[in-house]
Amino acid sequence: MHNNIEHRNLKQIFVIFVFIVLLFFIFILNIFIKSIDPKTSISLYTKRESKAIRGSIITSDNFKLAKSQKIYKAMINTKYLDQDKKELFIQLFSIYS
Repeated sequence: MHNNIEHRNLKQIFVIFVFIVLLFFIFILNIFIKSIDPKTSISLYTKRESKAIRGSIITSDNFKLAKSQKIYKAMINTKYLDQDKKELFIQLFSIYS
């Protein structure tokens, strides 16, 4: 009976070990697939960075030395554009920007 309990414990440990190895394999496979696929390797994101506008630096004779100004920047990854419509996109983007 003692041998039967050890055999059952060994079987449970083996099943748990196989389960953990299987989960690890699925995890590695998922990372590998995400690193190969070009659409998931580069994330499409929007970044908004806002700094305080401090106003102008004016001298005593009312001359502006510097002023704060908002700057907007748009970046497009051209890898996702249809090559047949690239020129059309550039024209439209230049109109609206």
